Amino acid sequence: MELSKVAIPALPNSGPYQRVAAIDCGSNAIRAGIADVGPHGVDVIERIRRPIRLGADVFRSGSVGPELETRLIRAFRVFAQRFDELGVSRRIAVATSAMRNADNGVRICDELERATGLRLHTISGDQEASLVRQAVLSKSTRPPDVIADLGGGSLEVQVLSGSHRIGGAVLPVGTVRLGVMGAITPDQARALRQRVLSELSTIHVPRHCSRLSLCGGNAKALAKLHPGIRDAGQRTLDLARLRTELPQVCALSVTQRMRSYGLELDRAEVIGAAAVIFDAVGEWLGVGRATVPGVG
Repeated sequence: MELSKVAIPALPNSGPYQRVAAIDCGSNAIRAGIADVGPHGVDVIERIRRPIRLGADVFRSGSVGPELETRLIRAFRVFAQRFDELGVSRRIAVATSAMRNADNGVRICDELERATGLRLHTISGDQEASLVRQAVLSKSTRPPDVIADLGGGSLEVQVLSGSHRIGGAVLPVGTVRLGVMGAITPDQARALRQRVLSELSTIHVPRHCSRLSLCGGNAKALAKLHPGIRDAGQRTLDLARLRTELPQVCALSVTQRMRSYGLELDRAEVIGAAAVIFDAVGEWLGVGRATVPGVG
């Protein structure tokens, strides 16, 4: 499908605040955020999340099915109503991997705008990577050498030199795309790790690279479960500890993960695969800890 080139609103550096809203239409969930932005920064006042897994349809059949389309429109109506209630003056909605791959993506974007007044822009992989990089750098006092952003559709790896991207790739190993839900057997975990390592081996990384930042909802969830020592005030994921406890994380059923870790259903389903993927990223880079800036 044709990709929309989206001008992302820049943070103003002078003048009064504006109330803005953004929607991230991902492969595993849809998220909306409302914030006041102005000369002194960003103040998030509300976040809304809907566990609508577009990738479950798209990565299996190539298009978004009628049931998920209905749920998507219903969610956008909720977002639009809330934006109006809170007096949002500027709003933008972007879609990533699942909608990029959906055969009916253009039609659904048109239908969403007709039904809710919100235009959904499908951004390119390069635009997505640029936004993630800007977000990570805005939270970091010292830039990472590598950013790994895991979503439902892909693993986006960026190799940096300072604030500039010098390499990387979009790898087709997103948690929803893989279809590995629930408990994972040792054989499945080994096969998944080898697949991820094989994909990562195509990316050139300079020898000095040792600072890793992990992004996405699974990274935040795992950092709470396996926290490391804070790095310049940032939360970290202890990858060495994760590797030790990986068999237990994989073996638990979805229900057991929800009960033991306090996770929502959609997160509990994919966190085992995410843990294996992040373990493989740590092994590939040779690091035992990664910062988790909490952005994506």
